[in-house]
Amino acid sequence: MKTGSSPLPVLALVAALTPAAALARPKVDRRGGQAAGWLGASACLPSKAPCARDAADVADPGRTRLSFGGGAELGFRWRHVFLGAAYDLGFLRPDYEIVNAPSYKRAYQHSVFAVVRPILPVWRLDLGVDLGPGFSRQTFVRQDGTKEFSQGFAFKLGPNVSLFVTRRFFLGARMSFILNAHGKACADDGNTRVCSSIGADDRAGVHQLLFGIHLGGTFL
Repeated sequence: MKTGSSPLPVLALVAALTPAAALARPKVDRRGGQAAGWLGASACLPSKAPCARDAADVADPGRTRLSFGGGAELGFRWRHVFLGAAYDLGFLRPDYEIVNAPSYKRAYQHSVFAVVRPILPVWRLDLGVDLGPGFSRQTFVRQDGTKEFSQGFAFKLGPNVSLFVTRRFFLGARMSFILNAHGKACADDGNTRVCSSIGADDRAGVHQLLFGIHLGGTFL
């Protein structure tokens, strides 16, 4: 009878080592400078001004609809926290039945923030929450160039998930609630500017929801 070595010891060794390899600490570098950019969508959230107006309540009903957005951030990353600055630009689509006045052609909001992001690293994943005070300016533009805008303090809050696909490069998804504390809405026709407390008749003065995919990496 032909004899040979049994494969059982080899199989036992592979079975013993595979779980350890799968759970081994990944070769990613989370510490250093960090830059990222994102692209996605922008939506209106009601605040002092509404996002929708019913025909039974006002003469020019309609709503501020979803559009696209994007932004970038730059800062420094430790294992469990990111500190930096962020810029976001979110567009909106004002769709209202305007009577005896030019209709709206576009709307947008610029926002800048100082960001603190606590992070829970799990294998190649980063689970974070963006927190940051900042400044935003929200503008609604009519067909004749007249602008209605509000500006002032804003706060950014939202979850952030990243997956390191290489040692330093990551991609993921994010969602940001931009909470605006704007006290006044202004109308500007290029010559004069009139400001008053934000009311139900204003379009500017809403909050904003941003969401999309991001990619970036660490350096230095």
